[in-house]
Amino acid sequence: MRVDQFSDQDLFQFPDSSKIKNDHVSLIWRPTELYGLLLFELLRQDISRDSLKALATRDGASSALPRAGADGSAHPEAQARLINGIAGEFMGSNEKRGRVYTWVPLHLGDAAHTCSPRTFLIAWKKAAEHHPAPTTRAVDHLGLIDGVRSASASRLEELYEDYRWVKPALAALRRQFVPMEREQLLDIWKSQRVVEAIENSAASNPLFTPVKFLAGSDLSALLSSMRDVGVMEERANGKINVPDIFRVEAEILRRGGVAVPKRSL
Repeated sequence: MRVDQFSDQDLFQFPDSSKIKNDHVSLIWRPTELYGLLLFELLRQDISRDSLKALATRDGASSALPRAGADGSAHPEAQARLINGIAGEFMGSNEKRGRVYTWVPLHLGDAAHTCSPRTFLIAWKKAAEHHPAPTTRAVDHLGLIDGVRSASASRLEELYEDYRWVKPALAALRRQFVPMEREQLLDIWKSQRVVEAIENSAASNPLFTPVKFLAGSDLSALLSSMRDVGVMEERANGKINVPDIFRVEAEILRRGGVAVPKRSL
């Protein structure tokens, strides 16, 4: 079960549900584990194995390489040096835009700050395919930005399959800026009749609406449901934000954030 599904309390409103929750085993991947998986995949490939080992030796980061019986993710500093060798240290010419090692998992995470292995690998694969290719390293910051866009498209498609009601809720925010005030968000949803659209699309099957709608379908219930599945987060100042992993493909804007992809008319 995905983290967003497990966090949705409404899915567990049945007898003895506590027995399931109490016996759960967390499969949340930490950033060091995600990078360990990436390095493992690179070591598996003939085309990248020798170059990766040579780079690790050059940068004194051999301890970060996954080995049988050894946990390469237990050496985050060496791991960061190795990733810097692959993709550069910064998301640009300096640290103003962030450091690659922390920037990538941050921008691929949902509102609960979790990222799936599949999403992480999709982003790096797309980054490696970016053109024009960098001349001094395997991947650069432009490729990684493109990778986040690709991962966002994949992740949002998965989300829509599981929670159909998320699509109209995000579509109403297209070309709007986040973070935004709670009242502004609810006004947008109200003016675009999002709750009505969700109810109409689910007329034949109530499972296509948020479980919270069973107690009353209103804007607050929709916002609460969006938070439950990790699509929205309420910041300390009360503003509502949409994480990049969903925001980019949904064409929701954020000043200084990853730009949304340009669409052909």
